Amino acid sequence: MRVLGILAYTPPWARATGVTTSHTPPADLNTFATFARTAAAHFGPLGVHDYEIWNEPNIASFWYPGPDPARYTQMLKLSYTAIKAADSSAFVVSGGLSPYGSYGQADAQHMNPINFLQSMYANGARSSMDAVGWHPYAFPYGIGFYSWSGWSQMSATNPSARSVMTANGDGAKQLWSTEFGEPTGSSSRSVSEAAQAAYVTDTYAALRNWSWAGPAFFYSFHDNGTDPTNIEDNFGVLHYDWSTKPAFGAFQIAAAAG
Repeated sequence: MRVLGILAYTPPWARATGVTTSHTPPADLNTFATFARTAAAHFGPLGVHDYEIWNEPNIASFWYPGPDPARYTQMLKLSYTAIKAADSSAFVVSGGLSPYGSYGQADAQHMNPINFLQSMYANGARSSMDAVGWHPYAFPYGIGFYSWSGWSQMSATNPSARSVMTANGDGAKQLWSTEFGEPTGSSSRSVSEAAQAAYVTDTYAALRNWSWAGPAFFYSFHDNGTDPTNIEDNFGVLHYDWSTKPAFGAFQIAAAAG
């Protein structure tokens, strides 16, 4: 089993003055690069060589006060150089991008992931990532085509993540689905447990047929709580009490298929 280490977030001492959330880049990006280098030096001898740089930098929930692809790309460049210096066999994935609207949609707190990826390339990201990270969420609608869907925006929309990669000479690199899933429960954005299991089967079957698709990380293993109306409590393939959902068996079958 391979581990993908997600390098993310900022302790109080490294934040900009007045910022209270950890979901913000450090005031000095070199401090993050130092952290990345230290992590790679520590974990490399333990067998960890794959790293994702940040989580969902295209939304303010994880990049306060708002998305800044130029600054994120600067962080990626510094981190890539630092990690490779500590572990020449390391593999660096750009931060998985969150779905947000259709192409061209953005506001002060969100940027469509395709637009964000285009801006990353415009700021020189190509030489500082070995794969592109993506979060192809589309719940509760499965893998059908929707222009706003993180799943569809991987390759089916125009433009798509894949077309942007190819246009920038990166068609040979893979797109890693570093987080995706569907929540069960009773909210308007939830699916039934049977539908969650079918989603596991359908997504992994599709990904196996795409040569450009890299490793895919299902979110998540275990429910975070028991409130059926809270989607964040219900992404697991196991209930909060550790009993299995049908998706657990579907995931076992998908994993065995490779």
